[in-house]
Amino acid sequence: MESLSLTLTCTHPYFTNPHRPSIIMPHKSSIIRKIISPFYGSFWVATGGILGTLSRYGMDTLFPIPHISHPSFPWTTFWINISGAALLGFLIAWTEETHNHPKWLRPFGAIGFCGAYTTLSTANVEFIILCRADLAGTALTYIAASIFCGLIAVTLTTAIAVAVFTKGTRTQKASHP
Repeated sequence: MESLSLTLTCTHPYFTNPHRPSIIMPHKSSIIRKIISPFYGSFWVATGGILGTLSRYGMDTLFPIPHISHPSFPWTTFWINISGAALLGFLIAWTEETHNHPKWLRPFGAIGFCGAYTTLSTANVEFIILCRADLAGTALTYIAASIFCGLIAVTLTTAIAVAVFTKGTRTQKASHP
């Protein structure tokens, strides 16, 4: 019995035609593209989430959170949330101010990484732990400082990102009346 082999040559017009739909990512209106597209964003969110979670765990390991039996100001969670707010402000401003950023940046960095890295739920639990330990003043200071410093961090990094990413467009607009 003879074996049948099929050889495709890449120089054939069918394979070199730029208007032929891609096998890997078919035409925009195809059903396959509609199925694949949502998972593209999910992949980046999940990847960023894994890295954000590992970063959060690393911070908690390097700088342990005070134990429930000896509560004190939760500096680790405080700095995690402030640094996460700063990063989020920068990323959001970057993706809003430019059109040349990588399309995966917002799902990866803003939603995935920052979403997994920062934590409001831990801040709430730490607030309750401080209150139950008769440290209401520390608890209120912690929550107020978290909100205030988080807003300052977002404001500063957003302003920095806007200044960095709109510098070229402002110069171009000023030179062309």
